[in-house]
Amino acid sequence: MLAIIGFIMICTFMILIMTKKMSVLSALIIIPVIFGIISGFGPELGKMILKGVLQVAPIGLMLMFAVLYFSIMMDAGLFEPMVKGVVRIIGDDPMKIAFGTTIVSLIVSMSGDAVSTALVVFATFIPIYARTGMNVMVMATLLALSNSVLNLLPWGGPLARVASSLHLEPNDIFLPLIPTMLITSSAILVLTWWFGRTERIRLNYVPCAVIKDSKLESEQTTSNPRKKIILWINLILTLCVLGAMGARLAPLPVVFMIGVSIALLINFPSLKEQREKLASYADNAFTIISLIFASGALIGIMTETGMVTQMAQQLVRIVPATFGPVFAAITGVLSLPLLLFMSNDAYYFGILPVIAQLGATYNVPAIEIARASMLGMPVHMFSPLLPALYLLAGMLKADVGMFQRFALKWAVVISIVMIIGAIVTGAIHFL
Repeated sequence: MLAIIGFIMICTFMILIMTKKMSVLSALIIIPVIFGIISGFGPELGKMILKGVLQVAPIGLMLMFAVLYFSIMMDAGLFEPMVKGVVRIIGDDPMKIAFGTTIVSLIVSMSGDAVSTALVVFATFIPIYARTGMNVMVMATLLALSNSVLNLLPWGGPLARVASSLHLEPNDIFLPLIPTMLITSSAILVLTWWFGRTERIRLNYVPCAVIKDSKLESEQTTSNPRKKIILWINLILTLCVLGAMGARLAPLPVVFMIGVSIALLINFPSLKEQREKLASYADNAFTIISLIFASGALIGIMTETGMVTQMAQQLVRIVPATFGPVFAAITGVLSLPLLLFMSNDAYYFGILPVIAQLGATYNVPAIEIARASMLGMPVHMFSPLLPALYLLAGMLKADVGMFQRFALKWAVVISIVMIIGAIVTGAIHFL
């Protein structure tokens, strides 16, 4: 019964936000509270919500300071040379812009951190998409899908969780997945071509027509020695911040807190200017952070009531015993709904060991279950339980439901390609 209530709750939530019947902020809080009361947990909901909020608090803190940091850097012009360089290469051709988005996303995603990837890619491409009139949903979708593939790197979050949960060597999981990642990346490039083609048609793009931006040209002709010095200082600071993140010298919220404090002093020495700039960034930061903390209500109630566990177990139980020889492939298929409805921690630490144990009864190696469990990552990028979803929507000032409606179908397609790629390359066995 608890599993049924959980599925109805998630479906209700998704329908309401996709049809714009309720704001995401309200739905994240009201819907789980109503279903929590229906489940009989009314008196305990307060503590459950608080636990969920505390669980997402470090993420919210990190996102707040990360958004502030990259807003300062965008304001200071750190990404202007990159934007101008990209514009010189790709011009105003929607096809080239789409490919540029995917290639840059794939490269930057090698850092293993979705948040910093999103902020860097957005800083580079939002001015270009605004300049040409391209649909920003294309940029966000290509970014999310590219990041989902590179998330399978050993230093990415999902693989580290899988290896820890099943006590496996990360490289044993990762190396056979490399051909699968290459196939999936190729599929994303095909999707990129499709987006580029549709945007060319929508915008009536004519190759010989060149859009000139007088502001951009004037900026290229101006020269300010002090600005150049500060630009180099900002670049060094940003490399230090990214290096500290990669080396895990400190928790991510601390890294960005220190980075913001230094960046403010470098770029805006006067207190008045600092207050004005922080006030101008507040709207964007508040929108994202409020959604992150609101998602804590949904996460807390689903986790503490046991809905998540029951939902996963019911999905696993529907697999007939005759499907034992193809259980690894089935695990890959099941990863799509499981990763859509669950957080990484709940899935990999709570449910994956159960799936691996069931796979062992069918003589399916745990290493294959481990690989198969990550094949739904493209869909996971659009989970209502994933803070990065609200970051993407918030940075674009777009509706979360509209973003899911646009991108989720493509995420399912890419996940299916990933599963087929894993089977074809032998990362998991079908028979």
